[in-house]
Amino acid sequence: MELVRVDTRRAYERIRERITTLDLPPGAAINEQQLAQDLDMGQVPVREALKLLAHDSLVVITPRHGLYVADVNIPDLEQLSEMRLAMEGLSARLAAQRATAD
Repeated sequence: MELVRVDTRRAYERIRERITTLDLPPGAAINEQQLAQDLDMGQVPVREALKLLAHDSLVVITPRHGLYVADVNIPDLEQLSEMRLAMEGLSARLAAQRATAD
């Protein structure tokens, strides 16, 4: 996301927070214009952020039907959490092993 405009990044972070805190609940329809007003941002960065969130599977874009917050699948979340814990441990161990004086 390093090539994303600053205002798009800000919109992405704010919308992502709304999704992860369930302020925008799973399955909720997203009105792009209303969301831009709520965030006090322009529609272009909000639209770009929603596309990035769709790429991250947090938003579902359905042609001719609109935008929705992705549904949460509890078994998938459990598996992801287990994998994340394993990967974090491995990452920390490898970082410690490969650390240099610098």
